[in-house]
Amino acid sequence: YPQMVSKQADKDLKRALKKGDSEATMRALIDWSIAQTTISPDNISNVITRIEKILSEEKNPCTCALLNTLLIDIYTDLYNNNQWQYDQREIPLLPLPDDYTEWSGEQFKYKVFSLSKDALSDITPLQSAQLKEYADIVTTDEYTFIFYPTLYDFIANSIITNLSDIA
Repeated sequence: YPQMVSKQADKDLKRALKKGDSEATMRALIDWSIAQTTISPDNISNVITRIEKILSEEKNPCTCALLNTLLIDIYTDLYNNNQWQYDQREIPLLPLPDDYTEWSGEQFKYKVFSLSKDALSDITPLQSAQLKEYADIVTTDEYTFIFYPTLYDFIANSIITNLSDIA
């Protein structure tokens, strides 16, 4: 079943990218990413690479912020899943190895902090975007839109949570 979801999400993603539909791009990318990592957790490197490629070509600042936030979530989870192992490594902060499995804890923290700065680099459009516009791609409950009315509020909270989790 995840293979079928992955194949359909891949088609949807290509279609959304071709149309320049940012919201559909995010929805399809999330679906594809979940399917890929369900097929095998080892696929996370391919997921990261694809998100980074889409991010490098994306022009919409709100979508860029969401893509950066997605990467922040992924890197925070990866770090937390093997924190002890990463924290044992004493290697120079830069350059970051291409393979995240070779990183130190400090390199994960650096990457998450860097992505956080990128996610909030253009706050005006984030402050103007109502979170309700992104209800199809963000996980919400009955209070989310009350406490986080704008995309900026939502992303800033997500970043604070991830930075707290990785500190």
